[in-house]
Amino acid sequence: MTHGNILISVVKSLGLIDQTDRAESLIVRAATLALGKEDFTVEAYKPVPQRPVLQNLANTSALQPYFFRPNKLSLSNQFFPDTTKPDARSLDAFFNDFKNELKTAAGDADRTWLLLEQYGSSLACHPDATDISLFDFIKITTAYAVCLQKNGEKEAFCLLAASVSGIQNYLYDIISKNAAKLLKGRSFYIQLITDSLVEKLLTDLDLPPCNVVYASGGGFYVLAPDNNETKEKFDTFVKEASQNLYKKHKAGLFVDAAISESFGVLANLDVVWDDLMDKIGRAKWRRLSKNAALLGEFNKYTEFGGTKEKDPITNVEFGDTDETEVLKDGVTKVLKITHDQIELGKHLRDTKAILTTKDAKAVGAKFSMTDPFDYKHYLLGEGSKIAGVKALNAPDGNTTFLLYGGDRFPYFDKKEKWDGDWYHAGEPKPYDLLSQGDNFDRLGVLRMDVDGLGTILSSKMETSEYRLNLSRYSAISRSLDWFFKGYLNTIQSKPAYREHTIIIYSGGDDLFIVGRWKEVLDFAKEIRTELNRWVCNNPAITISGGIAIVPGKFPIMQAAKMAAQAEDDAKDHKVAKDALPKNAFSLLDMPLHWDKEFSLVEDLKTDVLRLLQQGKITNSFLTKVSAHAYARQLQSKKKLPQRWRWVMAYDFSRFIERVKEPEAKQFLKQVMQDAFANRHKEQNFTSRYHYLDLLNLACRWAELEHRTIKK
Repeated sequence: MTHGNILISVVKSLGLIDQTDRAESLIVRAATLALGKEDFTVEAYKPVPQRPVLQNLANTSALQPYFFRPNKLSLSNQFFPDTTKPDARSLDAFFNDFKNELKTAAGDADRTWLLLEQYGSSLACHPDATDISLFDFIKITTAYAVCLQKNGEKEAFCLLAASVSGIQNYLYDIISKNAAKLLKGRSFYIQLITDSLVEKLLTDLDLPPCNVVYASGGGFYVLAPDNNETKEKFDTFVKEASQNLYKKHKAGLFVDAAISESFGVLANLDVVWDDLMDKIGRAKWRRLSKNAALLGEFNKYTEFGGTKEKDPITNVEFGDTDETEVLKDGVTKVLKITHDQIELGKHLRDTKAILTTKDAKAVGAKFSMTDPFDYKHYLLGEGSKIAGVKALNAPDGNTTFLLYGGDRFPYFDKKEKWDGDWYHAGEPKPYDLLSQGDNFDRLGVLRMDVDGLGTILSSKMETSEYRLNLSRYSAISRSLDWFFKGYLNTIQSKPAYREHTIIIYSGGDDLFIVGRWKEVLDFAKEIRTELNRWVCNNPAITISGGIAIVPGKFPIMQAAKMAAQAEDDAKDHKVAKDALPKNAFSLLDMPLHWDKEFSLVEDLKTDVLRLLQQGKITNSFLTKVSAHAYARQLQSKKKLPQRWRWVMAYDFSRFIERVKEPEAKQFLKQVMQDAFANRHKEQNFTSRYHYLDLLNLACRWAELEHRTIKK
């Protein structure tokens, strides 16, 4: 395999490997480990077009190949891959720009790392591994080299896994109508404490950031040398992290952790990974067994409570030692953590950079808060020059960066009163205000996630040419983060979404969005379309989700549960009896396969809505369709004679006689014929639903949209 001086020089310039005579051979050996191949040799690197790792998952040899253009990393759709293979001339020019930039960064490890990610994200590491970027390859090579150096060049490694559990319940467990004030900040807080956990583990083990193979969705995986010191320090880290979380959040949040079996150069990493997943799953049931300090706290619990004053937003009782704050209304007393999360969300919209530290102070910070691990997070505006600052959602800038889904949202631009409560400038708009339509107010609560990610990361996806290794795991993680933590912000910047939706959470492979139901539904469709583009139409990677449509004042905690159930229904949905589940979306309590059913219903909805808006049909048509659909279901369930056909024929014949517009007459005739034949526009379709059920759903959808947006 060929890489030449670009590999050696970049790894050396990061300053993580001792500059000894053994340094180069150590790096070459680490590169062999990074790709799981034994034939790595150092020659001159020639830039190679990169294929997307998410298209290469599973056997995609029959698919049209896609390539990244030689562009710097950004959150623009210009960074999407396409079918045009870059020519050698453009690749060489791009690579020369990269090398020239590296010269200017000599001696600056942070700048070198940033340039590597910016340029190396669209260059492949080798002709035989075109789905692995130069960045991910050099990152994992460096991680292995660090482990080898720490372990006396012994080739024994382990993966450390940890995750914050209880996130879903903690995130949505809000009872107050002021939920909008808190939820945005609480979501960002979860990311901050996860980042702090990673930082704490790296500090405890004296490992650099490149050893983080995967970090998203509240969990992370770190490559470490396998030895007693690692195991002892990791055990101490887990105990301390759990105790610190308990002090701040009691039993609301936990740290679950596990350590993999030792592995070496040609290990079957999919087996190691699957075993680690099993261990961390079992760790959830043994949180206290190895933590005497926490077990002692739980042994003090008795059945009492309900007599103390409570936080009116989270319904948590004030403890004897809990800090409290009064909100800016001058009246409402809440826990300090509630106050800080509200302020965190408020200032997030103007935040351009984040500084996380235990030592420095950020002059001119807009806001700061300390997390359970004693890290202080400073929210900074434009042009911050403090060392260690990370730009927020700006990978094409001049400083290292972090991605977060949902830093922009509808907010009050001045102090205003809404529904009896005062809202200050910068605070997110409440959900009942977001839900407003022209004459119909409804909130959409959306949950979505990628189908079967565990299977995607397993041996089931391996082929003779495709083998899972840590470089690919890293590339997969970054690709998903780019889309869910980064590019979703680009989609949400469109005026309709920007004014009517809030991304509460997006990261890893899932998301949670709230806003006016129509825009949230449109957002869901666009997310699905854009994800298909990002994975280059790989049929192995799909996304399912569901939307709960509720009144604006409906409790967000309950709405989140309803959306979660809708998402589960979609993941269990089969378009046909012998079909695979998932790749579906649940709307108005009906899960629909995206391609086979949702598109058909949307087609019908468009026709019905147009005729409604033009006054060519009336709401009585919608009522009759609903009645006939219910009659058909009842008669089929009880195996009664199918009399609904005769009643429908009578009703629709009268409709056709009354309407004057030829288009409406033709539409009514068509849907009547299709209902009788169980076809769509005289074509067969694949579904376990009857055509009349799909038509009824389309009518309900059209009515909601017609009432929400006047024409």
